[in-house]
Amino acid sequence: MEQALDEFASGSEAFYKELASYKTFIQGVITEFFDTGIEQDLLDAVAEHDDPRFNYELVKRLITMSLDRRNRERELVSQLLVTLHARKYITSEDIEDGFSGVFEQISDLQLDCPQATRFVANFLARAITDECLAPRCLSRGAFMEAGGSVVQEARTLLSMTHGASRIEHVWGSGGFTVKELKKAIKDLIREYIISEDIAEAAQCIRDLDSPNFHHEASRF
Repeated sequence: MEQALDEFASGSEAFYKELASYKTFIQGVITEFFDTGIEQDLLDAVAEHDDPRFNYELVKRLITMSLDRRNRERELVSQLLVTLHARKYITSEDIEDGFSGVFEQISDLQLDCPQATRFVANFLARAITDECLAPRCLSRGAFMEAGGSVVQEARTLLSMTHGASRIEHVWGSGGFTVKELKKAIKDLIREYIISEDIAEAAQCIRDLDSPNFHHEASRF
């Protein structure tokens, strides 16, 4: 992102055109990805249009374009970030820069998606749990200042009892097997027994977004 910022500051007309072209390109690719759920198609498209200067924009667009979608698409994005990072399409720095770009737009994003702060915090906590980002990024001054309540909420999620297990299922059942979903319900019930926080337990059940499995909670 640093190179992109330098070119942006220099006012290069060519750079502006390249950035605008990339935004148009990646928006179409992400829209198709949300429709099909096929990771490899997106990976192939990104590889063909390889430009590390704009990796942050890919991360930012994946997150922002999923905010007004369903948990299914948000789970797809979280899984895709793991793949992109593991296969070295993007770096942890690219992901951090992408989140910084989202932070800059959070006020505007909340106008269309009132839950934007919570969703972005979920993405951030999930990226750390998935080892795409190091936890230390939450203690970095500039990142904390830019992220504000988003960073604070992510820190809270990560510090909760059984936090990692909860964060793995933060987008509900969309990307999980029946066995994994049952485990998530057991984990949240176990946490409720410890904390006795009924409001938090109810929110966790809603976040699972799987009404067909609500009976599993009543069995305990």
